[in-house]
Amino acid sequence: MTQLFVFTKDDKLLGDFYWDNTIALASALENWASKEGVKITLFSYAIGGDNERWTVTGTNPITVQAGVENKSETQSDLILKSPQLNDVLYKILKTQEKQLFWIRIIGIPFLLAAIGYFIALIIRALN
Repeated sequence: MTQLFVFTKDDKLLGDFYWDNTIALASALENWASKEGVKITLFSYAIGGDNERWTVTGTNPITVQAGVENKSETQSDLILKSPQLNDVLYKILKTQEKQLFWIRIIGIPFLLAAIGYFIALIIRALN
């Protein structure tokens, strides 16, 4: 049996339990959490044995991955593995570029005209 210490992603200790190596860690962690009434969040982690570490990469059901898992790495992996999501992100970026183009074309002349108008008002008020 190995004693595991469970922490949140911001290193707050949630508790500890003993893990029998014959049982899958994810199910043992889920059973312990439900019995103790502990809410395990995404990217929480468990440390046990010879400083082995497992990171929670899914919460319903709980899935774990050996080693340290970085949130940004996981999200970038999710994006890179989904061609549909890549297409959606590409279309959003193209739309934003078009919007910025028209904002620059229309907005800058209007901004310069407004500044000129206020300068003219100030000059008239001073005379």
